[in-house]
Amino acid sequence: RSSWRPGVSIEDLAADALAVLDAAGLETAHVYGISLGGVLALELAKAAPERVRSLVLGCTCVLTPDKPRAPIEVNDALLAASRKDLADSTGYGSACSPEARARNHRAILEDTAVPQALVAQQDALRAYRGSLSDVAALSMPALVLHGTEDPIVPVEWGRELAATLPDSRLVEYEGCGHNYLVEVGDAPTLEVLGFLAEVD
Repeated sequence: RSSWRPGVSIEDLAADALAVLDAAGLETAHVYGISLGGVLALELAKAAPERVRSLVLGCTCVLTPDKPRAPIEVNDALLAASRKDLADSTGYGSACSPEARARNHRAILEDTAVPQALVAQQDALRAYRGSLSDVAALSMPALVLHGTEDPIVPVEWGRELAATLPDSRLVEYEGCGHNYLVEVGDAPTLEVLGFLAEVD
């Protein structure tokens, strides 16, 4: 519903996710959020905990007011950037192979997302004020995945997230950046599938 219109908020996007569950006729779901999607997943779990069976949270954090956001000047840079610029700027860690980097680079070049959507994302993140106490109140099982060399969401923030969630497990990927899914192949998927099997 809200898409990525100017002024969209994290709360709007969480409401959209609930609308998707309603439209699909699902009372509950396992929710997997990566980066900004993790912030959204936590907001969804806060707004409707009875609808979330478990959380999988990748390279994300509790976005409290003290955590720095990208400055507003980033918006102009995103609007001016070419697709190649965006692909080149993605944060990898030292464990990422040249082959994995090249595959991800090609995928980003083929992506159809428009720069205005990236600007709307940054604006939503700047406006959002998460709370450790809200996250500490979430009781569903959670799996937190994070690369140790993440230049965008520091691994310390992922550790804080895992420590704040009452029923969570943290898995760190040594030498991985913000793209752990790209950098370590099938390992995160297998970790998630094992976690979901335990929850179910």
